[in-house]
Amino acid sequence: MGIVDDGAFRGRQEKTLDAVQKIEQDYDGVVMFGVTLNRREGGLLPRRSQLAEISRAFNREFCYTPVVVVFKYADADNKYLAFANTERSKYKRNQEGEKAGKVTLLRDVSISNIHATHEKIIFGDKNFKGLKIDASKINTFKKLYDYWQTVFSLQVLNDQFYGDLQDWFYYASQHIKLPFRPDYVPEKENIKNFLVRLLARTMFCWFIKEKGLIKPEILELRDWEGRVYPLVKDFEDENFLESNSYYRGVLQNIFFNSLNQKGKKALKDFKWTKYLHSDFQIEWFTEIPYLNGGIFDDLDEDNAKESIEDAVMRVPNFLFYGIETEENVAKGKAKKIEVNKVYHNGLNGIFKSYKFTLE
Repeated sequence: MGIVDDGAFRGRQEKTLDAVQKIEQDYDGVVMFGVTLNRREGGLLPRRSQLAEISRAFNREFCYTPVVVVFKYADADNKYLAFANTERSKYKRNQEGEKAGKVTLLRDVSISNIHATHEKIIFGDKNFKGLKIDASKINTFKKLYDYWQTVFSLQVLNDQFYGDLQDWFYYASQHIKLPFRPDYVPEKENIKNFLVRLLARTMFCWFIKEKGLIKPEILELRDWEGRVYPLVKDFEDENFLESNSYYRGVLQNIFFNSLNQKGKKALKDFKWTKYLHSDFQIEWFTEIPYLNGGIFDDLDEDNAKESIEDAVMRVPNFLFYGIETEENVAKGKAKKIEVNKVYHNGLNGIFKSYKFTLE
């Protein structure tokens, strides 16, 4: 595909590929290769280990120059790209050049239907610049390479992910109302404990969704055009975001019945079904496998009794779907108070913007 070095920033190529391969000293540049992979049997996508080994093989051919490999591959439905960058370090003993180390991969980037996380890494958003560069600041190869290393760093995304969850947790704690709490637990601690369990349970569900064990629509809530899936009866009501229907009708059934009970076969095996939309198929619950794990035990402080009225309990839909509100915001050095529209992302929206993988 080409070579990126300081010459690229001046509009000319300083060395050819053959010349770079023959270099016997450290060279400030990166060689980029494009590789099209044949389809695997059964329509499987290439595994991380396979892409990493190919990337290391290319790097071993260029002892003094880093190599980035761009892969193109497909399954029966989509075409994908993957970007592989290999860390390099000096040999410890009597060997010239650099050895290939850990491979950082951005993989399974769908060309026709890009995932929100991949889009964020490549194009950036208001909080994260992505692979785009400011040409006035990044004007040498070293600066470019260092910047790309930070973009591909898992820590950068991890920090943003946990920051998003922290903001959601603080916001949610102000809008939860629970009728029952153990006598030995203060009310604020009761809500915090409830939210910790809710976070852990929902995150676990997102991991197993990626394994195909939970129907995506149940957790993703909206289609690619932003339309709300008809999961609960009131999804088109004016006060939908204020109601408890998603948590009580959908999440409680996933947590305390689908994942926590054996022998689920019919509607009668589930609770809180009064909230479900007529188009909701009970198979979406029954096909979720039973998991014998304490994380989904139904505790008294979960306030999951079917007899509890909505009037005394509040776990509103906007905590999962997101909501735009008007709030007083202090601006400028004078801290002038202005009324601004503020969007609070829902928990499911946060999880949807990151890619969960299990290997």
